[in-house]
Amino acid sequence: MRGLTLLQQQEELLEAVYRCSQELSSECYLVGGFVRDLFLFEKLPEGDIDIVTLGSSEGLSALLHQRVGGQREVFRPFLTSKLSSMKRYPLVDEIDLATARREQYEEAGVLPKVEAVGDLLPDLARRDFSINALALPLGAFLKFLGAETGDLSVLRQAVMDPHHGLQHLSRQELHVLHDESFFDDPTRLFRLCRYETRLDFRRSPQTERLVQRAREAKVLRHLSLERIHNELKKCFLEGDPLLLLERLFSIGFGDSDEVVEGVLQLPSLEQWRLLGEFLRPLPSSARNGFFQFFLWFCEEGGRGSRTAPARELCISQLQRLGVGKKASHRYRRFLAIHSLDGASPFPEVGAAYSEFVRE
Repeated sequence: MRGLTLLQQQEELLEAVYRCSQELSSECYLVGGFVRDLFLFEKLPEGDIDIVTLGSSEGLSALLHQRVGGQREVFRPFLTSKLSSMKRYPLVDEIDLATARREQYEEAGVLPKVEAVGDLLPDLARRDFSINALALPLGAFLKFLGAETGDLSVLRQAVMDPHHGLQHLSRQELHVLHDESFFDDPTRLFRLCRYETRLDFRRSPQTERLVQRAREAKVLRHLSLERIHNELKKCFLEGDPLLLLERLFSIGFGDSDEVVEGVLQLPSLEQWRLLGEFLRPLPSSARNGFFQFFLWFCEEGGRGSRTAPARELCISQLQRLGVGKKASHRYRRFLAIHSLDGASPFPEVGAAYSEFVRE
């Protein structure tokens, strides 16, 4: 498929999905961020593709894999599959296929049990926010592309929107679907911060009320430190990390000492705030890289011997994150000035920090 644009490759891949679904007599729908961004930005999205089928996603992914190749992964406990590294469509990172399913949370912060339902409505009802609970019949979408009119009103008539997601898109609001949403899955609080930063949306009154309720209950304590760490990594890929910090504080990230200490490996949130202020003069991209580095440093230092990463590893990680020498020097000055090594629980962190900052 050399010479085809990303959008052309996406279209051909979706046509392949549609043909496979027809052979299997299974309805398919575009869902999630692809549909949201299509209506929000009024142009074809260039992100990952999410498909829900009313049949078996494993069967659909197997047939699609025969047709387009690539790497196939199946996650049976969650009734999902993924295709990536498709040589015919090199510009498409991956496509996710899921069986329409219902989720049941037995306790807060624990991954849910899922069951196939053969109905799209329960699948949309399990999602985080109304703007992500939109679905487009795949056939209708391909027909829209073939018409080449660009008239989204045709798709607005075809979209399934049981939770008024289009209305909330027009209001630029983030609206949760039910009162127990943040208790069922506290990672949705982190996603809230990400969408606020990425889309510049605000919380609906109901969502704000439920955020405060979840904060008072300190629901983040129900998440494993690994899951919190992974969510923070995703957060700091979104926009300005200083703005994101403020939003993280608003969901209660700083309210629970065990969460802060466990994730950051530091005794107080003040060091985290100081880092943000020290990096404020830098461009947003550089600040973003440093927050990623900071999380990586804490994660690496928390493994095995709980020894801080060596100088060579630190430099390599900064380079991987695209942090330039000038910005890197400012970060090292921060480490030296604020003496994080003296407050760290890593037995050998002092020597590692000293070696790293003396350049």
